[in-house]
Amino acid sequence: MLIAPTGRPVPPNGVALAYYKQALGLIKQHHRKSSKADWAMIEPRARALLAAAKQPSDTYRAIRFLLASLNEPHSFLAEPESSSGEKPNRQSEATAGPMPTATLPMSRLVENKFGYLYLPGLNTLGSDGPALGLRYSSTLRTALLDMDKHNLCGFIVDLRGNNGGNMWPMLQGLDPLLGGPPFGYFVLPDRTKQEWTRRAGNIVYSAVSTGATSPTFSLRHASAPLAVLIGSQTASSGEMAAIAFIGRANTRIFGSPSAGFTSANKVYRLSDGAALALTETAVQDRFGKEYVGPIVPDEQVDGSDLESVVNNWLSSQCTKATTGENSK
Repeated sequence: MLIAPTGRPVPPNGVALAYYKQALGLIKQHHRKSSKADWAMIEPRARALLAAAKQPSDTYRAIRFLLASLNEPHSFLAEPESSSGEKPNRQSEATAGPMPTATLPMSRLVENKFGYLYLPGLNTLGSDGPALGLRYSSTLRTALLDMDKHNLCGFIVDLRGNNGGNMWPMLQGLDPLLGGPPFGYFVLPDRTKQEWTRRAGNIVYSAVSTGATSPTFSLRHASAPLAVLIGSQTASSGEMAAIAFIGRANTRIFGSPSAGFTSANKVYRLSDGAALALTETAVQDRFGKEYVGPIVPDEQVDGSDLESVVNNWLSSQCTKATTGENSK
């Protein structure tokens, strides 16, 4: 802390103070825990961190203190891109968490009868974000259409490395596998709901139910048995993707408990381009079950046993379908 000759901390200038107040106002207005926070204690401590602040970046420490004081680890401040186009270390969108370098989904056939999809996290906050989101969903769509040409009897959706980002291109690319909407819900602090549904060729959240709708593309094997793989690195939007499958017929979740970021963020841009990701809503599956903390798999399986357990379950479901038995 910089101390003036008077013995008092040097106050921030007008630019820095206005920036800080913008962030504080957004946090107070939108964060789901704001109404229960002890602002009389938090604000003076945050203001002490503003000593001699002259520009927006000088206030980041104080803003992060505000977020940490709410005891909710899903919210964060992501610094703006540098002039060289370098991405910040922590970014988010819709429901999000810290992101690694973006990669696209991968796919392959397993035993020539199961379609395997690996979905990494998806960071779309950079200037190339919209284009990357389209590439992500298009990659999934192409993979599904290609695998659908084979005589498939099941799918594997691997979310173990998906630590968040933008959930919507993920769901858009998986569209035919999701079944009928709603696929889940956001629950606002006043307990009103926004369902995850199909509308105008996209998958979106909406306060108004759209009822039964058709996928944006079709698959012959859209209703085949489906195994979802999760683990400790499955976080935020990765967890949202898993929740979107819960309640789908012939579906089972395998692996280990997820990271526990089962809440939804909304991103607010600050004046210097920084992104303030605030946790605003809780999350429910299509049956209305609310998730607090990690998603626990239907079958907890670790290590080398996972592949054989998943393949055995899918094979058993395929056998039931062939013999006309009911699957569950």
